Amino acid sequence: MLTRTSRELLGDRALPTVLRLRPVLFVLGEVGSGKSTVARRLLPPGSHECDGECMRKGLNHAARHRLWSDTLLESPGLLLDGVDCLHRRYGAVRLIGELLRLRAAAGHRTVLVQGAADMSISLLYPELPCELRASVLLRFPVGGGRRRFVAQACRARGFEPVRAPAAYQLEPWSYAGVERVLDGLG
Repeated sequence: MLTRTSRELLGDRALPTVLRLRPVLFVLGEVGSGKSTVARRLLPPGSHECDGECMRKGLNHAARHRLWSDTLLESPGLLLDGVDCLHRRYGAVRLIGELLRLRAAAGHRTVLVQGAADMSISLLYPELPCELRASVLLRFPVGGGRRRFVAQACRARGFEPVRAPAAYQLEPWSYAGVERVLDGLG
């Protein structure tokens, strides 16, 4: 598991080797840490995005027909966004595991993003061999990273960072919280 800020993964630097090579990636982190944005960077252009409703329909189709839809199976890149509520849903875990294994065997990339409700996405780990998966835990920046983010956000809005001391001292700190403070400064 890698621990990074979203900025470290969204910049111009090359992605860590493990994130470039593994076919199934899990993106975890607090609400507002940039999970979905980072997940999109980890996928090839034109990837299919599947939210909770899409996943529910896909699971129903797979359970009913014992077959995943072509869209979910054959898309070169697939984003499963907001994966949660898997506790005691053994059939769903097994079916999603099957989808992940089939996609990995076909050479397709799949990125799963933790949902807001819980950490049950981790129940999918045992469904795949370790060499097929990797995880990245997104955290908020601390110290100089926070100062750089606030300064960049201030300059993007056309004012000096010294006008935003509250954005530096915000607790709990989040990207959205900083944006709200800066919106208030107008």
